[in-house]
Amino acid sequence: MDKVLLNDMDRVEMGEEYLRIGALPPAIQRMKEIQAIMAHPFLYDHLGASELIESIEKTENGYLIYTQNYSISVEVVYISEGRKIGPVEFRLEFSEPVSRN
Repeated sequence: MDKVLLNDMDRVEMGEEYLRIGALPPAIQRMKEIQAIMAHPFLYDHLGASELIESIEKTENGYLIYTQNYSISVEVVYISEGRKIGPVEFRLEFSEPVSRN
């Protein structure tokens, strides 16, 4: 049975688990990350408008983006602010495109 937090003593007993309460569900957080990647100017600046994205794979530290001719690694760096309700803030670090040919 899930524990319902009622007071500060419950928070102390839960320890680090409490810090995750209030964050978005993983699927919603992942969607926000992918939206941020797709909207980031790095992709257009380094690939141009004619390079089509074929797939995006989740990795341990972020995502791999595959286009017709290139692959790009994107690391998602989470910015910890302790107890926060809503999406977990993050920044994106892109690698240079690597030719797939």
